[in-house]
Amino acid sequence: MARRVFPMRIALLSCGPSLPRWEWVNRSDYAVVVGVNRAVARYSCDWWSAGDAECFTAVRPIGRPHLWTHAATLYRIGREHPTRATEHEAAVYHRCERKPWTIYSATAALMLALEVKATRIDCFGVDMAGTQDWDGSERGCRDESRWSRERAAWGKAVDLLAAEGITVARL
Repeated sequence: MARRVFPMRIALLSCGPSLPRWEWVNRSDYAVVVGVNRAVARYSCDWWSAGDAECFTAVRPIGRPHLWTHAATLYRIGREHPTRATEHEAAVYHRCERKPWTIYSATAALMLALEVKATRIDCFGVDMAGTQDWDGSERGCRDESRWSRERAAWGKAVDLLAAEGITVARL
């Protein structure tokens, strides 16, 4: 008899202006919710993808999501914020691998799908344009050249996931 494989959907919540679309979705349709950077301050998430120690310091997530970050950030957080670092169980991806997806928190969040054995990732707030977040706050580091680089890294990550049988949909 053939073994049945059950689909495992995860939601990826990024900080773009379209993030509030998540409010119209049934949370119970998803086994795991991954928040990117400041998205964890708006919605409760199971995982928090944050590549920069500054984000960890500035953002207070709802609940206690697991932290998905790279080794250098985890080391810095532990050194500079030892009491806060113990609030979140952490898993590490290694930036030293020099993969394009390690540069941005959203693309790193995609790769968490491999760790949690996802079959589909539905993405909310992944606009990759403009300078504003979902709450209208401005992020100065976001110009078209940055978005162009991130879109390229996103495409490579999506291709890698597709090769593993994982579907990615930006909603």
